[in-house]
Amino acid sequence: MAWDYPEPRSGWRGAFDRFMGLGATRAELTLEFGFAALGGVAMLAYALTAFPQWSIVQIAVAVLLAFDMAGGVVTNATSSAKRWYHRAGQGARQHLQFVALHVVHLFIVAGLFRSGDWRYGVAFSLYLVLAAFIILRAPLYLQRSLALGLTGLDTVWHISHYWARRAFFLRQLKKNADFVKTYVDRGWLGMKNGHGFYTYPNPAYQQPDFITTTK
Repeated sequence: MAWDYPEPRSGWRGAFDRFMGLGATRAELTLEFGFAALGGVAMLAYALTAFPQWSIVQIAVAVLLAFDMAGGVVTNATSSAKRWYHRAGQGARQHLQFVALHVVHLFIVAGLFRSGDWRYGVAFSLYLVLAAFIILRAPLYLQRSLALGLTGLDTVWHISHYWARRAFFLRQLKKNADFVKTYVDRGWLGMKNGHGFYTYPNPAYQQPDFITTTK
């Protein structure tokens, strides 16, 4: 890979060049924005079907995060971004500053999508910064493997946590169903038998004028 990069253009185009990586080719930009768009569309479809209770703000933020992450992963893997963000003068401090900016993502998720679970935000922010520090301190030939391994640990934790909660929910659902079944088998459900979870003092259907209509 050639480590020489062109001069940035003037104005806002120069800011765009620096953000994406100087010398990004049309093919690279197509991949970056293509996957960003796919991520945003996929999140929009998922949010509308799986979380109909989400507000417009939650949906918009989720789509923006998906757009940013899907596009960002591809961008970070391009030769132009690697050449620019690992140029001379870019050391561990600059890389850690870049990583620290993404702590904002985690606190947005904690606040908007996890009911203010700030422990989640703090814990995974620390993990993110610590993982980046460990990677940057490792020998260069080990950094890529170490990064993939630490990412894998985070992925495994989230998958395990999801299925652990789902398994608990399913077990509890079965217990609830079994409990209700015992009441059904004993004839203890309903207002007339005097048993069950609820009481209905002075129910309307016992009133003499229950079905009386007024003209």
